[in-house]
Amino acid sequence: MDKAKQQHITKKSNKETKAMKWYNKKQNTQYERATYEFSPYDGILTSGNTQYLCEVKLREKYSNERMESLGGSILEFKKLSGILLEKDRANDNRSILYFVYLKDCINVYKLSIDPTSYTWQAKWLPNNDYDKEMVWKMVTNLPKEQIIKTIKYK
Repeated sequence: MDKAKQQHITKKSNKETKAMKWYNKKQNTQYERATYEFSPYDGILTSGNTQYLCEVKLREKYSNERMESLGGSILEFKKLSGILLEKDRANDNRSILYFVYLKDCINVYKLSIDPTSYTWQAKWLPNNDYDKEMVWKMVTNLPKEQIIKTIKYK
């Protein structure tokens, strides 16, 4: 991996960790980044005696209203399948939380572990935050009903 891409990934990871630290202070939880670089999820959130696998997305350019007008937050099949494969491999029964940080709030989704419960579609999207090359991805828009918490910024 080239140096510029590694710096981009580190910067993004640091921003996600900072965002989760802010959440921890507001919700009295603890967040720990995943222990290895190619983990299918970003970290583990502990709330009381309960732990959750977490994926964190920073969408700071979009308001909640704008995201809803686009159909809701997007989840990639590749991301969900990676987390589910890891859960299966490790015999892990923790739930999966998906944090979407928007311009005006945070939406926390509890993801279904049944990929067939979502409507998947192919969309032409940027490969990732670093490489803007357009590729086909299987994605779904997360339904509002899966939001378990919304925290508006003051």
